[in-house]
Amino acid sequence: MADQIRFDAEMLLNLIKKEAKISRQIVKQLDVIQNNFAQANCVENTAKSPVEILRSVPGIGDQILSSIAVEVPELLKGELPTIEALRAYSGVRPVTYQSGSKQIVSMRRTRNTNLSNAFYLMAMMVIQKIPKMKSEYRKFRTKGKTHMGTLRRIGSKMLDVIYAMLRDQTLYQEDKLLRQTYAT
Repeated sequence: MADQIRFDAEMLLNLIKKEAKISRQIVKQLDVIQNNFAQANCVENTAKSPVEILRSVPGIGDQILSSIAVEVPELLKGELPTIEALRAYSGVRPVTYQSGSKQIVSMRRTRNTNLSNAFYLMAMMVIQKIPKMKSEYRKFRTKGKTHMGTLRRIGSKMLDVIYAMLRDQTLYQEDKLLRQTYAT
C-alpha cells in the first residue's frame, strides 16, 4: 500500500512539473505574440495587444492568462465571440431550473472546465485586489448567496470588463469599472 501511495505521489509530482513547464512555454509564446504585435503597430502605437490588455487586469497572472489563451485563442487573434457565448463557454453564466414556484439556480455543467477554473481563480484574486469587487462579494454574501454563486457573478462582471477592454482596445482602468462605463 505504501509503495502504491509513493508511486502515485511521484506520478502526480511529475504531472505538476510537466504542467508548470508547459505553462512557462505558453507564457513565453504570449510574450512573443505581444512583442510581434508591438513591432507591427510601432508606427501608429495606438493599438494594444490582447496580451497586454489582459495583463493589465489585476488578478490575471501568467497562469490565468495562459489558460485563457489556450482555451479561447480567438481573443488573442482579435476575433471576439459574443459575450453570451463566452459566458456560457466559461461557465460563469448560471442555469436556472424552474418548476411552478420552485426555482433553482446552479452552475452550468456544459462548460469548458479549464476556462471555468481560470475564471474561478481570477474571481478569487479580483476580490482580493479590487476594492469594488470585494464590496460586491460582501454585498451578495450578506444577501445569502453562496460562495460559488457569488464568485460566478464576480467572474461574469470581470468577463464583461475584459470583453469591453478587448473590444475598445483599452487597458484596465479601475475608475471606469467604478463608474460602470464598461457596457456590453
